[in-house]
Amino acid sequence: MHHSDFVHLHLHTQYSLLDGAIRLEPLFKKACEYKMPSLAITDHGNMFGAVDFYRTAKKYGIKPIIGCEVYVAPTSRFEKSSQEGISDSSYHLILLAKNAAGYKNLVLLVSAGYLEGFYYRPRIDKEILSKHTEGLIVLSSCMKGEIQRLLHKGQKDDAYKAASFYKDIMGERRFYLEIQDQNIPDQKGINRDMLEMAKKLSIPLAATNDCHYMDEKDADAHEILLCIQTGKVVFPQFLVVALLLSQLVSNHQQAVSDGDNGPLPAPACGQPMEVSRKIRTSDAGSRPSSLTENPPQPGRSTPLLARTLVVARTDPDPGSQMLCGGELFYPRV
Repeated sequence: MHHSDFVHLHLHTQYSLLDGAIRLEPLFKKACEYKMPSLAITDHGNMFGAVDFYRTAKKYGIKPIIGCEVYVAPTSRFEKSSQEGISDSSYHLILLAKNAAGYKNLVLLVSAGYLEGFYYRPRIDKEILSKHTEGLIVLSSCMKGEIQRLLHKGQKDDAYKAASFYKDIMGERRFYLEIQDQNIPDQKGINRDMLEMAKKLSIPLAATNDCHYMDEKDADAHEILLCIQTGKVVFPQFLVVALLLSQLVSNHQQAVSDGDNGPLPAPACGQPMEVSRKIRTSDAGSRPSSLTENPPQPGRSTPLLARTLVVARTDPDPGSQMLCGGELFYPRV
């Protein structure tokens, strides 16, 4: 059977709270229509949807790729201060579990983000990531990723240092520079800089679309969802309907082009399939559904899927005055 030559490695479901608007059943029905062999889940800072995503993917005969778009502290995850508040408190980074070891490391890192690094958002840092890279594949994320933000600021030397760091800790072809095209101002220039960086540092490229909703018709509803999250008011004349912005698409030509310069090079578009082929969801212990096999604890009527840690913060810094729901998954190995 012929499959699509493109898979989504950067995708936000309804579990990216007040941000993602993709429900799982419609997602996998559309993926079957597009003949996609696999799909990734990369919700913001959490793995709340991992079990549901895995089961639904298996139901539709599609290989699930369990991942997360984590928040990375600029310095240490224990440093809980910033000059501009939430806007400069973290970078984005995509982590994908390649196998059982990767899944366990992903769980550990996401949990540490809540339990150790929470400041506005659950954050890890480069120190803890460098100790738990086994079985993981890393993508540089969107324009809020460290490398892209440094390039946008004109700090090319720092951007190259950051890219070299991730390449060094991840090893051969387990770190990819992520290329996107959502008609965002300045994105074209960043993409050109990323192409140049990929050549100079011998880092592979991967085309993604940072999906947050399913179809073009969902764009307005998604904009309203973001306004609920940010506390802003929606004016109909300001609603943005961008044909490809954060939309689920069927092929790499739809996902990425480089505007006036035409389509991006084929290597950028083919790498999502390469990454997909590296994922082994059949490994014992790498299945999120194995969490449901844990027997109920005394006094519990359902299996233990997670422990919720509620931390009342009393620090004067507004970034610490949060009610934190911290997930702790315990997969069987």
